[in-house]
Amino acid sequence: MRSHPQIALGLALGLAVATFAAASPASAADFDGDGHEDLVVGALFREVEGFGSAGSASALYGSEQPLSTNRSQFITQAAPGMHDETWYGDNLGWAIATGDFNGDGRDDVAISALKENIGRHYGAGVVQVLYGARDGISLS
Repeated sequence: MRSHPQIALGLALGLAVATFAAASPASAADFDGDGHEDLVVGALFREVEGFGSAGSASALYGSEQPLSTNRSQFITQAAPGMHDETWYGDNLGWAIATGDFNGDGRDDVAISALKENIGRHYGAGVVQVLYGARDGISLS
């Protein structure tokens, strides 16, 4: 079973600025390894389960056909494999970065929750790392 590391952000202004400069709320990659580009998009102000600005991300999987929502995945902090819960103002999807983080040949995704609380560090922020798999982004 793979671990999903969380990296605390926002505790140092320099780290927050570096993250902002290196990532965006959308990124293209090949999460399922099928040779077609996939897209993941953040919606940081989306209301989720009644929690305003909880945020979410959506993955759209490419094929030989134009990109569509026929094969997609909705990701919130309440999804299995995420290390937290959906809450007001977390802003999941604020920044998204992709790459083959674990070296398995499939792209992975790091999704930030800009204002996530870490213990008593309110608004510290986290990055959730999710790994690519044959069926797409793994949430387990």
